[in-house]
Amino acid sequence: MDNNISKLYPQYQNDRRQNNRSVDVERRSGIDRREDSRISNDKFNSDIQKFQITINENNEKKPLIDTFDKTVSENKESTEVLFKSLSPIAPVRRISSLPDKLENHDYLSALGLSSLALVNLPEDLRDIKGAINQIRSKIDKNFIYDPLYNRKTHQHSFSFFRGTMLDEPLQKQIDKGNIFAEKLDKLDRKTIYETKLGEKIQNFFGIEANYDNITVVDGIKNAAGKKARAYEFTAKKLGGEITARAIKRIPLLSVIALGILELPKIFKSHNKGDNIADKVKETGKQTLKSGINVTSVLTGIGYGGAIGAKHGGAVGSLIGMGAGAVFGSEVSKKIQDLID
Repeated sequence: MDNNISKLYPQYQNDRRQNNRSVDVERRSGIDRREDSRISNDKFNSDIQKFQITINENNEKKPLIDTFDKTVSENKESTEVLFKSLSPIAPVRRISSLPDKLENHDYLSALGLSSLALVNLPEDLRDIKGAINQIRSKIDKNFIYDPLYNRKTHQHSFSFFRGTMLDEPLQKQIDKGNIFAEKLDKLDRKTIYETKLGEKIQNFFGIEANYDNITVVDGIKNAAGKKARAYEFTAKKLGGEITARAIKRIPLLSVIALGILELPKIFKSHNKGDNIADKVKETGKQTLKSGINVTSVLTGIGYGGAIGAKHGGAVGSLIGMGAGAVFGSEVSKKIQDLID
């Protein structure tokens, strides 16, 4: 009986693994197992191709990056000279440290610096327009020039948001009751003059503001219509009056913003050193250098602009801020070299 049944299935009568002959065709699939098409996997091949493309792209990008770095390095000196000579033009002054950031591969900081310059463009153009009108009034006696207020005796408080591209969006958020926007607006009304440091400076120089003679500046206002106010200062010590003007020109948010732009340098310095002690040392050193850089540049801009505005109006303000930025940057470099 069993023999009869086995005859019905001749393919199972012998174990093919015991045969010496090779199997040309796999019976289960009908496809030759030696063919590449049988073992192909579309996703696997796709992943390999993507990996190869990535490798090729990286190999192509490296020469481009090297070429860019070389170009930046070779043209750094001439670019710095150009930026220094054009520093009275506010948008150029704002990106004056761009060559250094590009050379040090601080691309994030460079992007942030460029973004700040773009955001402040409307405010900077207003200042440039005022300076051009002042010059025009000297040439064309029929042209009526509006100086906004008497810069020889008064100084208005500078702002980080007012007049910039961020002014209107911030005010819209305030109108919606955004608590964070309200806090930013409150901070925006603070300059170094209104801080604890400012109080110490006031006490040291014996600075006093004449609140009975405040000038409301109609031509300088934010998106909500709040107008800037200009103040007259007196001081008991030499240099106190111009110092009061200078720190009124440095918004607290500007200090914070420039400090944030220094963070990539600080984070990058943490990778230096062979052990934890060296890493902490390098991070501390860079933090000190970054603090000096922000302080030096902003102080130069504040004093330069204050002196220039007092003796030269709108034109003097721009020239003074540009010269102050260059001077502050050079002082910062000298001090940082001593730290190294």
